[in-house]
Amino acid sequence: MTAGCGVECLKLSYNGTRVAIACQDRVELHSTDSGKRLLELHLPNEYGKPTCLKYSRSGKYFVVGTSVGYVIVWDIEAGQVSPFSFGPYGWVNDVDISWDDTRVASAPLDGSIRLTYLQDIEDGSRVLPHTEATLVAFSPMVDVLAVDLAFGGLQIFNVATGEILAILGGNVFATQSLSFSFDGRWLWEGGEEGIRTWDTRSLTQPTQEPAFYDNPVSTISMPPNSNAAVAFVDRNLGLYVRLNCFGDSPTSHKIGTLPTHPLHESEIDIEISADGSGVVATSLLFTEAVQIYRFAFYDSPGMYRIDFTDIQGDEPPHKSLGGT
Repeated sequence: MTAGCGVECLKLSYNGTRVAIACQDRVELHSTDSGKRLLELHLPNEYGKPTCLKYSRSGKYFVVGTSVGYVIVWDIEAGQVSPFSFGPYGWVNDVDISWDDTRVASAPLDGSIRLTYLQDIEDGSRVLPHTEATLVAFSPMVDVLAVDLAFGGLQIFNVATGEILAILGGNVFATQSLSFSFDGRWLWEGGEEGIRTWDTRSLTQPTQEPAFYDNPVSTISMPPNSNAAVAFVDRNLGLYVRLNCFGDSPTSHKIGTLPTHPLHESEIDIEISADGSGVVATSLLFTEAVQIYRFAFYDSPGMYRIDFTDIQGDEPPHKSLGGT
């Protein structure tokens, strides 16, 4: 797959059928099956360049944060674009859209958390307590938002009241991925110190912690119907899947090496679906080539099988693993 310009960031849709590619002055939406460019959003100069991207889980909306403090909500179905600005706060670190498509949370460079209701964009945004926020992630539980902090650790907010529900000791160094499980019970954090998981019922880590996985991780994805498996990208070693995550014998399996270029010089995203199939998109920064890989894992008592197929790139060859 080839983008029309040098890739600066990319994001897969939650069902893995589309990939959004951000360049200096636009965002392109491509099919992961055919590579065909489906839609394109050009950004005027005053909006700056895209810095972060997020699909809504419904697929209806797409959200873009920019380098000069704009957050752009793109209604893909209606073809409408609603830009709004937080003022001269500069770079937007991260954005997320709530599971019910009603709110957008964003983390601009001033460290605040800004909450905007999609039906009342022109009324402005609420500002939650100053936190030095770098990543934001909505829970499927109404009004719950997790925030990664620049100085290390996590906060969980009730966005309706602004109350801090919990302060957790997450990764100290750069966190790359933050997300909730489909039922809101587990909060997953991946970054330079590996993967950490938190049980939001007890606000503790599971017994097999302190480290779920110790190597640097770029991105994490969980199935939308299960907490038993997670797929993630080790920045140095490639794509992994972990099965039976919270059972008596959790196991991690390497699926395969991803690109030939170093992952720390790449943009990469991963999504897995309810049937155990998944998609990986990766690109060397500032180049036009985007590689798409597909994988699947099948888990049953005492047995696993993993397939990995290169769809649109040159590396790696098809690979199957099986074992007990």
